[in-house]
Amino acid sequence: MELYRRKKTVIDLNIAPLIDIVFLLLIFFMLGSKFIADQGITIKLPAADSAAAQNNTILSVVITGDGTISINNREVKPESLEQELARHLDGMHEKNIIIRADRDVPLDLAVQVMDASKKAGAEGVTIATGRKDREQ
Repeated sequence: MELYRRKKTVIDLNIAPLIDIVFLLLIFFMLGSKFIADQGITIKLPAADSAAAQNNTILSVVITGDGTISINNREVKPESLEQELARHLDGMHEKNIIIRADRDVPLDLAVQVMDASKKAGAEGVTIATGRKDREQ
């Protein structure tokens, strides 16, 4: 009777390609991430119990307590607000605007900004609020 010898197969796992793929994925996600810095204008947001974080803020309009209106940290005159908003919204995929108004801003001014946003072609207008438990 003849004995058969099995050939042992040596498994060699080369992890260099795996490291390359993980590194490329890391670079892809780092470059694909958006980092949105908060506006440099100091305002006191009104408080609301139902306030929630908005992650997809695209265009930010800030109204300070003295009535100054800014789009992306650039001051805008009220009479040219609609044209400036339309110019900013023109090249955007999601035409959403978030209004960050100081709590001391008159309602009339906030409504004017909302009206100009809709006339400029905004699909959604959101008013930013702070949480009551985190009074600012």
